[in-house]
Amino acid sequence: MKNALYLLLICLLVLRTGTSVIAQGTTCPAPYEEKNGIVVIETENLGLPSGWQKKTAVGGYTGSGYIEWTGAENFSRTGVGLIETTVKINRTGKYIFQWRNRVGKGNSLTEHNDTWLRFPNASDFYGEKGSRKVYPYGTGKSPNPNGAGGDGWFKVYFNAGVWDWAWTTWVSDRDPMQIVVEFDTPGIYKLQISARSAAHLLDRMVMFHSSVSASTAQAAAETKCTTGSTPTNQPPVVSTPIPDRTATVGEAFNYTFPTNTFSDPNSDALTYRATLSSGAALPSWLTFNATNRTFSGVPTGTATLTVRVTANDGKGGQVSDDFSLRVNAAPSSPATTYRINAGGGNYTTSDGKAYSADNYASGGTAYSRSGDITNTTQDALYQTERYGNFTYNFPISNGTYTVILHFAEIYATGVNQRKFHVDIEGQRKLTEYDITAKAGGTWKAVQESFTVAVSDGTLNVRFLNGSVNNAKVCAIEVVPAGSGIAIPYRTNAGGNSFTTSDGKAYSADNYASGGTAYSRSGDITNTTQDALYQTERYGNFSYNFPVANGTYTVILHFAEIYATGVNQRKFHVDIEGQRKLTEYDIVAKAGGTWKAVQESFSVSVSDGTLNVRFLNGSVNNAKVCAIEILPAGSTARLADSLAPASAEGGPVVRTYPNPTPGTVTIDGINTTCSDFRVTVVQGLSESEPQQVITSDSQVQLQLGNLPTGLYILRIRQCGNSLTEKVIVAP
Repeated sequence: MKNALYLLLICLLVLRTGTSVIAQGTTCPAPYEEKNGIVVIETENLGLPSGWQKKTAVGGYTGSGYIEWTGAENFSRTGVGLIETTVKINRTGKYIFQWRNRVGKGNSLTEHNDTWLRFPNASDFYGEKGSRKVYPYGTGKSPNPNGAGGDGWFKVYFNAGVWDWAWTTWVSDRDPMQIVVEFDTPGIYKLQISARSAAHLLDRMVMFHSSVSASTAQAAAETKCTTGSTPTNQPPVVSTPIPDRTATVGEAFNYTFPTNTFSDPNSDALTYRATLSSGAALPSWLTFNATNRTFSGVPTGTATLTVRVTANDGKGGQVSDDFSLRVNAAPSSPATTYRINAGGGNYTTSDGKAYSADNYASGGTAYSRSGDITNTTQDALYQTERYGNFTYNFPISNGTYTVILHFAEIYATGVNQRKFHVDIEGQRKLTEYDITAKAGGTWKAVQESFTVAVSDGTLNVRFLNGSVNNAKVCAIEVVPAGSGIAIPYRTNAGGNSFTTSDGKAYSADNYASGGTAYSRSGDITNTTQDALYQTERYGNFSYNFPVANGTYTVILHFAEIYATGVNQRKFHVDIEGQRKLTEYDIVAKAGGTWKAVQESFSVSVSDGTLNVRFLNGSVNNAKVCAIEILPAGSTARLADSLAPASAEGGPVVRTYPNPTPGTVTIDGINTTCSDFRVTVVQGLSESEPQQVITSDSQVQLQLGNLPTGLYILRIRQCGNSLTEKVIVAP
């Protein structure tokens, strides 16, 4: 009878409150739980990794404080300073996400105002305004928001226009949309935050069901799950073992193990470390980047290593996988490649080039001086030199070679303070050479490249004093023509080394002569690689890339981060002495400022050096953000989506993807005109491809029957026409 009365009371309680009752002793599967269609989280109660701090200096917060990211800003990287928690959802449906936040420093309300957000296992996650939706980049869904993003992360920003706490929580730059999370089934769901802007202050977060008002949710107490205990953690497991690898002595080794190597039954975020199977540290030549799961280095000797990778879930669970790394001896061949650090000791560059200590020289004196070298990240290579009248004599097999001379002026203080000559194989290659004039200043790296033929078994490079001061050189490379030269080249103009999210490694600004470096922070649209377009080289300048003779694709990357509109910058670009761009206006081509756009050209090289020259036009300075040099026929990736392009009065379109395996979409067709036509141009031929109209403003072209290569799309509409480049890579 007592038991029956007890059950009756429970039933009455359920009917009266409309909430569920968790029996004593049941487990709490997540730190937070949805209650009555509301989830409330005080951010200071989350587990905070290094870089995040709980603070109380700025008043007006709820709870016991707020959190602030104090590390480096991550405008183009997601997942840094990852905060992860889970929420138990009982009521399915559509939820609105908001956080109470504010700008924490500076004098602009449009800076220090954003953080990355992701719900990786929700049924749906999107931005919404009226009937329009946008989805995070990297989810395979479209359309995507204005601004940065990737791998399922939204950039979430504050724009309340006040120096105070507010519930403004938006995605999509210049087109603010609320954040929506949908849950189709009850369960445990992840909420993830990662650092973007420093000093973006976060106080509390809410999610509320579509049947609940925002004000009700914002005023509710924190919805912690307090009944029972957290279930036992399950450790990660090895899903796909890492295959054995091989490397070669003296050659750069690089391997990234796949994301599906390990998995976690609790869906916990995993961290990684690498050792030898004995527990000892990796050899000094081999490094492991735990963030991108990449091993890299240049082996110094033969060996067979057993490498152990350990995945840790942060809750006491871990698992390891071993793989074999066999280092083979380099193939035996005559010594035909030399790299000499003039006046210095052995030195290996960050990309694995090994320069030997100064050798094979006759005459001259060694000199060194400390200081920062611009136009390179290999400062040490340019801080030493050999000067005077001297010669390098390299024993070598007869044949054709590329000789690259590296210079930086670390002694003289200006132009006309050093002029000298260089002869290679008895031929004058440089006359009255002034390093400072060529590099555009002192303490700036510059290179000169020459193709020479050797017929007597020795390659002679002679340095002779000219009219002023001594001859000098910082380093010398001798490589067989057509091999050993770094192709492809990817250079981050005006910036440091940078690796894109799809693994393309751009070196720090190099091979430039003249011009000035400049950088400016801000969101770049039409790309997820914001950092690549936030730096530039401007002025009258040139890049001179040593290459083997042949045909190459040159891709120039631009974004206007200084001028504020069209007709405020116009300049020219010559490649291999041929004018490729005339009075080029980045803003006009990209469709606005702070928008990425690319231009691609096919060129032939016959003198061992690919020259790209930027010249001021009628307005402002020439500039470039990045340069790629690729062998002709390689599948260059211009962009995930080309910048919107238009002809005055004509269509404003996007073409994507690019490169394409066979199908390319043209989006943004003007539905008020009936004369739309698109043709494919290759050489002297022009043809109409097969077309599939997917909507009034969109058409798909079928290009799969074309061989791999670069093509021109000619788009005509409204009495006007425009052209776009597209790469077909079946």
